[in-house]
Amino acid sequence: MATTKTSYRNSRALLNTARKFYKGAEAFYALDPGLTDVLYLLYFHSVENGLKAYLKANGRERWGHDIGQLYSEAKQLGLRIDLDESDGHNLHNVVNLLESGDPDSVRRYFTLESRNLPDLAQTREVVAELMDAVTAILERAAVLNTPATRVSGGSSLTADATPDL
Repeated sequence: MATTKTSYRNSRALLNTARKFYKGAEAFYALDPGLTDVLYLLYFHSVENGLKAYLKANGRERWGHDIGQLYSEAKQLGLRIDLDESDGHNLHNVVNLLESGDPDSVRRYFTLESRNLPDLAQTREVVAELMDAVTAILERAAVLNTPATRVSGGSSLTADATPDL
């Protein structure tokens, strides 16, 4: 079966997808926090789409599920969350552990291989802050009709990027 790449019209579409995955994860967590495989899968996709939204707002459309690469590129463009400055509960660690826990997308399937995953509480906190940060950046850029150079919450969008909102 041939795969097709979906081209999102704008960064808001990606952000809305990220929010849906995040909202789904939070709803499942409220029902049963023991559903860890489902929760980590939803948080993974929330991070993936949130990072893609940030990159798309900077004129860079990316495909694939390599959240480590997406994060690296977003960080180079200036993406920061407040927890990046704290005691280790940061986006870098959560991204690396989510990705290392999902080599070749095995999280979608049963496996006997052990996985390193971030603490669920840390993951929830960091992904929530990522959603807030990207939302603030995209909303500010839309209001100003120009890229935000700095928004509250410690998050930033590079000044030379042109958002596609």
